[in-house]
Amino acid sequence: MIDLAKDNKVSFCTTCMNRLEQYKQTAVKNIRDNLSYPFVEHVLLDYNSKDGLEEWVKSNLRQWVDCGRLKYYKTTEPKYFDMSHAKNCAHKLATGDILVNLDCDNFTGVGYASFLNTLFQQNSNVAVNLANNEGAVAVSRDNFVKLGGYDESFLPMTFQDQDFLARAFFANVEVLKLTGYYNNIERAKHSWEHKLDNINPSCLPNGINFLEQFNKLHETNKHKMLQNLLNKRCTVNQSKEWGKYKLSKILCSEEKPTVVANKKFKTDLAVKVTKVSPKRPFEFFGCKLLWQLEN
Repeated sequence: MIDLAKDNKVSFCTTCMNRLEQYKQTAVKNIRDNLSYPFVEHVLLDYNSKDGLEEWVKSNLRQWVDCGRLKYYKTTEPKYFDMSHAKNCAHKLATGDILVNLDCDNFTGVGYASFLNTLFQQNSNVAVNLANNEGAVAVSRDNFVKLGGYDESFLPMTFQDQDFLARAFFANVEVLKLTGYYNNIERAKHSWEHKLDNINPSCLPNGINFLEQFNKLHETNKHKMLQNLLNKRCTVNQSKEWGKYKLSKILCSEEKPTVVANKKFKTDLAVKVTKVSPKRPFEFFGCKLLWQLEN
């Protein structure tokens, strides 16, 4: 539960399946960029990667594991990547008061954990999102559980984050969009053509190119989001045990927040916080087909 009178723990939740090259670019920088705030954990769920992720973490990130900043978990159960399930598992492994989805190609920017703590101390009933990056979502643990996490009935990729934010909005959680400094941070470089490499082929239409396959997934999951909202289904996964996993590897140590400077990060970086308006929410959720819900 968010405590408005104290500093709250922030958990950055990252999932990775065969995307080591992107994670190499973001992992250490994200940890270092948030060292000024002592109550942070970076949760990495290795979603059965076959590209040497476990070995790289052991060889290059051990110091961050030993001081409690990084917690590495691995499951060998999944054969293919499922975004909703993977994110739910990572968030359930987190121990923070504020849960932040952070894709493995996302950079946090300097002092983001401290910024979020300050924002949530002012109002804990919010979902915070970057205007140009739907995947970077921060929410309280209580609200994440109340919403049932990410919808595991979705196809394995695309529109999960927009659905989560839209359901939060209709569950009376204030959705805040950040522009300015944090929204202008670029992602790690990678080839978009490989985004579907880890997806179950049975979920992909045959005989069309990557872009058409991606758009088919996108449109199908957009329709699922519409159905959630039309049926006023703000809480999902109610008929199943969501975020279920079996761990095969755990690398984590007792947290030692005193190993870093115990002080607030002070910045004059320009950050604008915009509340999603009840009159025009859907321009933020990538969908303009829902005006009927407001009438």
